[in-house]
Amino acid sequence: MHLSRALLCASLLSTTAYGEVTFHWIDEIGVGAFDVSNDGVVTGNWLTTESAETIRWTVEDGLTNLGRDTGAAFGLAAGTPNISDDGTRISATIVSSDNWMIGAIWEDGVWTETLPLPPDGGRLDFSYSSAWGLSGDGQMLVGLYWRPGQPGGDAHAFKFDEVNGGASVGGDPNAESSRANGANYDGSVVGGWERAPFGTWLPTVWVNGVKTILEPDTLVNCEVEAVSGDGLVAAGNYYDPALQTRIAVRWVFDGADWNRDVLGYLPGTALGLGHVWVEDVNHDGTLCVGYNRFVDNGPFSIGTGFLWTPELGMTDVLDFLADNGVDFESETYDVLALTGVSADGSAICGIARENSGGFGYRSFLIRVLPDCPWDLDGDGSVGSGDLALIIGFWGQTDVPGDFNGDGVGSDDLAELIGNWGPCP
Repeated sequence: MHLSRALLCASLLSTTAYGEVTFHWIDEIGVGAFDVSNDGVVTGNWLTTESAETIRWTVEDGLTNLGRDTGAAFGLAAGTPNISDDGTRISATIVSSDNWMIGAIWEDGVWTETLPLPPDGGRLDFSYSSAWGLSGDGQMLVGLYWRPGQPGGDAHAFKFDEVNGGASVGGDPNAESSRANGANYDGSVVGGWERAPFGTWLPTVWVNGVKTILEPDTLVNCEVEAVSGDGLVAAGNYYDPALQTRIAVRWVFDGADWNRDVLGYLPGTALGLGHVWVEDVNHDGTLCVGYNRFVDNGPFSIGTGFLWTPELGMTDVLDFLADNGVDFESETYDVLALTGVSADGSAICGIARENSGGFGYRSFLIRVLPDCPWDLDGDGSVGSGDLALIIGFWGQTDVPGDFNGDGVGSDDLAELIGNWGPCP
């Protein structure tokens, strides 16, 4: 496993101070990482021609296959795996107990299938439903379910929890096809797309079942990909007619309306040929990650991952890593996308691809760790070990316990005790 460490400037990602960046390769070639929890648990699936099986990965324990692989059964994959903020629950599309594809939630080795479907639901194209998002608390799966022969579209935006079962996320039941891609922490705000009568996917949110189409006049397919945990930010892509390009955007709710906040695109993007979108956001929507295709040419696109904050603006992940001393191994791999960010912003996952030879996919985890100078022993919390160290440093200057720079003393001890407990 490759690991690089570097100091991170205090204001780099937000107004919160951060201590260091760590970079971890997922060793297995062929895995796509799609989401990550606050404590750095990654979920995704195999991207090989033989398998689409859902995985769970941690730095400490490595990779675990979660079973019920649709690739082996059907040669197909649907949706994206996602993980709860605390890392205990995973949503994905799996093989159902009666051998169809279905959205499901995994916890402690057990899959819970999204049945029963709503009354108008049924099977189509080997599938009951597919999973595309999970609420931050892990209780609500969102995606789509199939409605064979129904007016409008066959696919409809879907939500499922174990108490209420499966249901439409809301809106007109006779509308065109739709899909839910993400939800806020408690599942009350859902984002995705609904197809217009003229065929274009329109970015859409449903708030407690009430539908709002955010861009009713878009001329090409655009969608909401993610919703912040607090439910006030939806993010995805927007087609700018003047640029003739799909670019990254947030829609921010002000209590009455969803207001478009254009994030833009990276330098070098070919206008009219590029494509940029947000894949995920943190809890308050101030950190967005995604993919910037400089030229959109399908699987052969030239692109990179980006992160955005109000302070940084659009930033290439390669620049972010290089600025902080992290070796990405660009001579071997190209970044395809940043695909997930944890609610607390401390973990980011992404997918790369070999740039020579077999062109295999390889995923990675970036940890952005908070600055916690009182954690002198580096165990992630301020406690008795740090107290022992600061006493051992008593009276010395230019040592870790000298927080105010005048030699370790009673003021430094008081500051350490005042920050007792887990690091932020």
